[in-house]
Amino acid sequence: MPDNRLSSGHMKNFNDSVAKEYEQDIRKKILGYDVMQNLITILINHELPLNSSILVVGCGTGEEIVRLEKLSSSYQIIGIDPSQDMLSLSRNKVKSELVCTSLENYERSEKFNCVLSILVSHLIKKGDPKNNFFSCISNKLKKGGLFIGVDYMDLGLNKFQNKIFQEKIDTTFHPITESVLESVLNQNGFDKVIYFFNSLGFKGYFTKKNE
Repeated sequence: MPDNRLSSGHMKNFNDSVAKEYEQDIRKKILGYDVMQNLITILINHELPLNSSILVVGCGTGEEIVRLEKLSSSYQIIGIDPSQDMLSLSRNKVKSELVCTSLENYERSEKFNCVLSILVSHLIKKGDPKNNFFSCISNKLKKGGLFIGVDYMDLGLNKFQNKIFQEKIDTTFHPITESVLESVLNQNGFDKVIYFFNSLGFKGYFTKKNE
């Protein structure tokens, strides 16, 4: 199956070899990766009632879903990812429903209490593609719903990344500034953005869809 990331603004091909190395590789790229994941579960535990529905966008190898399933069996979780190779690894670890699709092509009409997008939107080109991505997230959320994102952002910290990473800026990775992120989210019906994690430009944030 082709990787639909390429047809929806994503540039990186998450094929079988990339998928198998992803969990080790991401921990090398992001200092404090597991701390970041723990903070996400703390936020969800604090902000969401039991039986909440959660959509995990770009669920990859299932890291977030594994942690959510351990946090509470009452959550109704759906993970989506356009890479079948990534989902094949997820299916070995999680019980929740997984769907091979991009967010833009996810056609179910249900609204969720929470949407997670962890290390996804910086792979989407700036301008309309990125704006459309956040618009789709807003459309999948109930009013008052929680959105949690983590992405590599334009904070002037590129020089601290390795040479290969730097060479991928604006080709594979498309970081935006905090002010652009906040503007795009505001345009798509979200409240104030609150930041909870920063590791040399990899930044975690959350907001809620306006009532």
